[in-house]
Amino acid sequence: MSLVVNFSRVKTEMTASEQFNMGLYLTVLGIPSITQDSLAEIQLRDRVFRAVAPFHRDTLGESDRNAHSYNWETYLGLSVNGSYETRSKWFNRIANSYLKPIPSKVARRL
Repeated sequence: MSLVVNFSRVKTEMTASEQFNMGLYLTVLGIPSITQDSLAEIQLRDRVFRAVAPFHRDTLGESDRNAHSYNWETYLGLSVNGSYETRSKWFNRIANSYLKPIPSKVARRL
């Protein structure tokens, strides 16, 4: 299935590559659209994914782990043709793919 990103309701300007990257990241997070109701869930999944995925964990270094990778409010209205995954189903998928032991130094900061 090809990725279809609907950005017509987004009020900020986005380049084509930014639209594609945001759409792809939404499918990784398992949430098909950014709405006011889904912001808290998106931010939670963003923090968990960045802590669990090894390439994010290595590049974060000493930065604030509570900071979000994007200002999600600016992308309200963005949607993709994916389906919603429940939190437990999403975490199991991410854990099976990425989860490796998290060092205690990193775990304390989550």
